[in-house]
Amino acid sequence: MKKSKRPKTPKCEDKVDYISKLPDHILLLILSRLPFTEDVIRTTTLSTRWTHLWTSIPSLDIDHSRGHNPPKTFKNNKFKKFVHSVLANKSIDLESFRLCCSNHYNMSTIRQWINAAITRNVKLLELKFCPKNECKDIALPNSLITCDSPEILRLHLFTSRLSMPGLIGFPSLRVLQLTNAELYHNDPLQDFLINCPLLEDLSLINCLLEELVFLVINCPKLKNLGIENRNKADYLKFEPVGLCGAILLFCPELVSLEFAGHIALHFSFLSANSLKKAVIRSEDTLLEEFSYDPKGDTIRELYSEVKDVESLSISHHFVEALHLPVSFPKLKTLELTIDALIVDSIIEFLKCLPDLESLHLVIQQRFCNSTYGSLDQEDRRRILTCRLKRVEFSEFDGGYTKLAVAAFLLAHGHALEEMVFSWSNEARYNAFSMEILRGVSSFPKASSSVKVITLLRTDSGN
Repeated sequence: MKKSKRPKTPKCEDKVDYISKLPDHILLLILSRLPFTEDVIRTTTLSTRWTHLWTSIPSLDIDHSRGHNPPKTFKNNKFKKFVHSVLANKSIDLESFRLCCSNHYNMSTIRQWINAAITRNVKLLELKFCPKNECKDIALPNSLITCDSPEILRLHLFTSRLSMPGLIGFPSLRVLQLTNAELYHNDPLQDFLINCPLLEDLSLINCLLEELVFLVINCPKLKNLGIENRNKADYLKFEPVGLCGAILLFCPELVSLEFAGHIALHFSFLSANSLKKAVIRSEDTLLEEFSYDPKGDTIRELYSEVKDVESLSISHHFVEALHLPVSFPKLKTLELTIDALIVDSIIEFLKCLPDLESLHLVIQQRFCNSTYGSLDQEDRRRILTCRLKRVEFSEFDGGYTKLAVAAFLLAHGHALEEMVFSWSNEARYNAFSMEILRGVSSFPKASSSVKVITLLRTDSGN
């Protein structure tokens, strides 16, 4: 008996490469979704058609520490050739170019890479490096500063000294972030900022401002300002002036201000009418160390500048430094970080916020249960009955005191619409969240429509 023959699959159907048949713009869209340029280049092994296609992607992200085969790193010469090859296609404009090369290369090499990115009309430029010779200042190439294309510039300089060219600025720059940069003198910085006419977003993170008495930020178009200094050793290095004796802002369109770390002795606006949001994370919390309380004076100066904001993020140390009562007539949203539940001062502060609609509590540790009793005073209950609609507990762990505060807010918040418990510990969330939710759902509630929600947030954004 003859065996029946299985029909052969046509060769053209047996080896079809459906991905490579996609048009170039679709393939480039796929490649652009890969996180790192090194990953994009590895795709060239999939198809000969992809060998040079990757050179046309508009976003490049290169890190010396990643190398071709993590965790092994590039050898310096190999990495240098690699970056040159990545930037070689001058016919395609760049949306973004991110480069981290630590201190492996001198400034002449880094300038070549910056110039190559500029010739490709890069819009977002992010560089993390410091010179191989630490004694040399970092001078940004004039080709970069006078170029029309960069709109976003982020420099992380590992405490290297940055030489700011006076009377020259980026004509199209909207966002500038300087991290760990040592600015030798404030005047060139101020001149530089004045000559960035479109600057809307400025961040100075752990920057050392030597010989500085006044930092004047004169940016007519600036909308968002962030200043952060968390290295107290560096802050104290410049006593008695400190990081800076005073910060003077002329930013009439400023909408958002974020100040974190160790603050200046004086802080004032020439115009703050447009300010809507303020985040103040001062780490100068041990005010008793200063016999004349300069930080308390600064906090009160800050209060006078931010009292008309609609959104405020502070710690209870900020509240303690104020002279209550105070007035925040427009405040709708408050994020309050608490290291210890100082009920009297916090409740008295909340009484100053008649139109508060959203309260975000970050309670960082367990507290003595004895403080909870003072919440039951009649005049303190009334502060939550008018407009408070939403309460969120961040970094929730099911602790007794946090539940006691939640019970109080539910019992007396007649306008409450939503109470959210945000867990950061996944194991505790999986083990206890549903049990806690059932318990909280049984608490007495002043509002019949309030929703109780429990969720897991593994980072600040999700």
